[in-house]
Amino acid sequence: MRANARAHLDHLLFKQHDINSRIEFIFVGPSGNDIELELFQNAIERVRRLTTLQIRILFGGASVYEAMNIGISHSKGHYIFFCGDTDSPLCDHLLSCIDTCASSCRRTNIRPILLGIVRRSGQLTKAYLPKITGFRLAIERNPTHHQAILYPAQVFHSLGFYSHDYRVLGDYEFHLRLRSRIYMNCPELCFVETNCVFCDFDDGGLSSTGRIGNYIESYNCKKPFLKAYLLPLALAFELFAFSWARIRRFTRIIITDRQAY
Repeated sequence: MRANARAHLDHLLFKQHDINSRIEFIFVGPSGNDIELELFQNAIERVRRLTTLQIRILFGGASVYEAMNIGISHSKGHYIFFCGDTDSPLCDHLLSCIDTCASSCRRTNIRPILLGIVRRSGQLTKAYLPKITGFRLAIERNPTHHQAILYPAQVFHSLGFYSHDYRVLGDYEFHLRLRSRIYMNCPELCFVETNCVFCDFDDGGLSSTGRIGNYIESYNCKKPFLKAYLLPLALAFELFAFSWARIRRFTRIIITDRQAY
């Protein structure tokens, strides 16, 4: 849990006090941390006295994607939405979007994957999950965040859970599997694009720090979906993207140092 996560948890839950019991909140934290458990329980007990929210606390997630998988396996809902400890889901928007857009596939008993928008520092970014084509995949960066997507629970029964092999790009690897199935005309899955803002998003810089490991993860995600002749292009692109990120970071440091004088 980050330093401001307790305050954020209070804000998040009290902000949802008027949301009805259709929403179940599942909080997953690292195991063996009695201090965090007490912080979670204290914050949640205060909210329980004022609301009808369904709230559960689970522990055991050593990594982001292990925590997400624990949440999936314990969820009872038809739809699943993920957010981090500093993100703010807009629950009224989520419910409205499910009620409005999910009806488009109701007659076929298919719950669509709802693609929405995240708001980050005032800027809006739509979910983007394009069809996988060799060249485009070789030179793409992770095109969307899971905070911009509402997943029907059946997606995880069809595709499996998130891989534990990735530190920051397990959602990208999952989305590649999802895109591959969707655009192969998988009968039980479909996308519905919406203009609904799902979440105020804050990644805390986790996936934008210029770590070489992030680019290696990106290449490893792409490998199973690329033909052999495109692998050198994908590797060259990741090395270029890493080098460019380092140059931009170094330039910002120089400019900041000069401004300090």
